[in-house]
Amino acid sequence: MSNKKLGKNRRKKRKRTAQPNLPGAVSTWQENDGLHSIVAGERPSEEKLADMTRTYQRQLKKSPLFKQWVAKFGKENAFKLLEECRVELR
Repeated sequence: MSNKKLGKNRRKKRKRTAQPNLPGAVSTWQENDGLHSIVAGERPSEEKLADMTRTYQRQLKKSPLFKQWVAKFGKENAFKLLEECRVELR
């Protein structure tokens, strides 16, 4: 096999073994007390945790689950539930 073809095969392999959308995520699972992730890297700062919380709440607000909360509990209580959904370090 020529070096040119060998290089193409290596590039194709790298594309197939791309990491998931969560950067650095090792494992993610759901339990009764929430969604859990083990992430490689340094401990995030308080600012980063607050940013992650805002992103999570923004995505949750766009989800069908939030619409169900509004229908079941009313808009005010749905927003109170949304505020309780936070990113925490353990």
